[in-house]
Amino acid sequence: MSTQQPSQGAAEHRPPPHPHPVQYEIFVNGKPRKYHHEQISYEDVVRLAFPEGPFDILYTVAFANLHGHDGTLAPGQSTAVHNGMEFRVRKTNRS
Repeated sequence: MSTQQPSQGAAEHRPPPHPHPVQYEIFVNGKPRKYHHEQISYEDVVRLAFPEGPFDILYTVAFANLHGHDGTLAPGQSTAVHNGMEFRVRKTNRS
């Protein structure tokens, strides 16, 4: 009866960790911003657009990236970040 051991080569196929933090250049309401995460949330975009708030109202968050993927974010949602993404954040006109 032979027992098989897990292949040691499996770890060799994993990508190496980033030696430096990831940095993206995005645009929020036309202003360039540096962002250091691969995902960005509705809440993060709102804080980049309006650092002083108010945070107790709803905002409309729309985005576009160079790959042609446009969309919107609602509270609690997030999206992948790409260099050159543009975010438009405005106070919502819904009551």
